[in-house]
Amino acid sequence: AEQLAAPQLQSPGVKYRHYSPKQAVFLFESSEDLANLHAKLVAKGGRVGLLADESIIQALGQQSPVVATYSLGQPNDADSATRQLYAGLRALEASDCDWILAQAVLESEKYHAYMNRLNKAATSML
Repeated sequence: AEQLAAPQLQSPGVKYRHYSPKQAVFLFESSEDLANLHAKLVAKGGRVGLLADESIIQALGQQSPVVATYSLGQPNDADSATRQLYAGLRALEASDCDWILAQAVLESEKYHAYMNRLNKAATSML
């Protein structure tokens, strides 16, 4: 009789393709100077969807070229950011933005899960 191989078990996180929106997702470092960040947005051009914590949305959300925002929650709330990440990407994907700017929190243990998921959706750093 033909010997059928057991189904190959994949490591966690490989089974489902990680979600990434149709628009390119660029990351910016949380600690970046916001005036400098805004200048980069203007220079890059296009309509921007901003995925960031409440403090950054308050600072940049009303400024052109930002056309849509989604809050990850209060600053330094890694649990909230991780919970809101996919909902935020989906909401911004459905907006009329040309690309998405998402807040990165580098070198932080508590943001490990958030960054792991965000890096899979991201195109590159801005």
